[in-house]
Amino acid sequence: MRAPSAANDHETQAARLRGISRRTLWCQLERYGL
Repeated sequence: MRAPSAANDHETQAARLRGISRRTLWCQLERYGL
């Protein structure tokens, strides 16, 4: 297991934020029945 670089850590954080955003969006779609 190699040490993550700053760029790699940033990509991981961005991917995590996208995943959270997508999950939140689906929750809103289900809630409002769109």
